[in-house]
Amino acid sequence: MNTFCLYVLALVDLSESKKRQVQYKPGMSWWAGELRVLASVPVIILFAGLLSAILTVIFVFEAFVTQLYEGPGKQLIVSIVY
Repeated sequence: MNTFCLYVLALVDLSESKKRQVQYKPGMSWWAGELRVLASVPVIILFAGLLSAILTVIFVFEAFVTQLYEGPGKQLIVSIVY
């Protein structure tokens, strides 16, 4: 077999394995599927930022309660936090 035949056979085998994948949709080009994956990146970054903000607020609240708060019920609140 020459190199071209091996290349064509590899492409045919690749397309058959693509059809068995869960995200395969007939008629959809390869770049459209990749574009969908890339479109999810900003959403992932958004929720990672949201999670970071929530954790920061929780940390600041805990630091405030345990170190700075001197009001009534301090011992009760500190024991609840810890």
